[in-house]
Amino acid sequence: MTAEDRPAAASFPEKFAALAQAWRAQLPQRLHEAQHRLQALRADPSDGASLQELHRILHTLAGSAGTFGMPDVSIAAKAAEHECDRLMDSPHRAAGDFEDVTGLVDALVRATEA
Repeated sequence: MTAEDRPAAASFPEKFAALAQAWRAQLPQRLHEAQHRLQALRADPSDGASLQELHRILHTLAGSAGTFGMPDVSIAAKAAEHECDRLMDSPHRAAGDFEDVTGLVDALVRATEA
């Protein structure tokens, strides 16, 4: 096969656009998972694994949303992540302790719809 026969390699902008499209396609599932973790935490506030997973989801969204052109989503995810940080530091959590993070995740979902 000669160089003329090989398909042209995708440019960086093309590769980045494909990554951004794939990230946006996965966003609804990530938000659903965050909401699912919140439901689990309201049912069992001591569920440390769900809190850590929620924190991981929010942290990932906070970092990647800005990269893929959604700064409002990044800001909303970061606010929810910080609230999770606060809750992770609390040894005794009650279901009501998750009201603030629930509101912040709701704001995050709204930010993705804008």
